[in-house]
Amino acid sequence: MKPFDLRQVEAVVTRALEHRDLIVAKQRYEDHLEELVEQRTVELDQALNSLEESLSIYTESTHRGASKPETWRHTAIQSE
Repeated sequence: MKPFDLRQVEAVVTRALEHRDLIVAKQRYEDHLEELVEQRTVELDQALNSLEESLSIYTESTHRGASKPETWRHTAIQSE
């Protein structure tokens, strides 16, 4: 068996541990990004639904002859 230098072994082990720490940190960061994407997707879906509802109310109100913006809320309340 060939003799080995303890400093070299220590350097290799240190490098391996640092590499593992980087992999773990990268995975944590990717998980965090996934959570942010999911959260933002929910927010965007809610905003889209709100816009679609507003468009629907506006479209209905214009078909009823209420084309002024101040009548939209009144029309929306009536349609509920």
